[in-house]
Amino acid sequence: MSATTICRLKQTWQNDYEVWREQYLSKKIYIYLWIDGIYLQARQTRLESRQYLLIMIGADEFGNKELISVTDGVS
Repeated sequence: MSATTICRLKQTWQNDYEVWREQYLSKKIYIYLWIDGIYLQARQTRLESRQYLLIMIGADEFGNKELISVTDGVS
């Protein structure tokens, strides 16, 4: 893919992510929540500042799983 195509797709995905991130969850009922951190290995120079993704997944009373949140951080 060309750089122009990648930039266009990234902007579309960024807009979709912003809408998803601002979703209203007060009417949702989750029976189970899974929260976990996933460490990233890319371009790490120091172990004390490792990058990670914090992921939250919820399951409703029917067993349907839904991605609730993804955020990045440094440990």
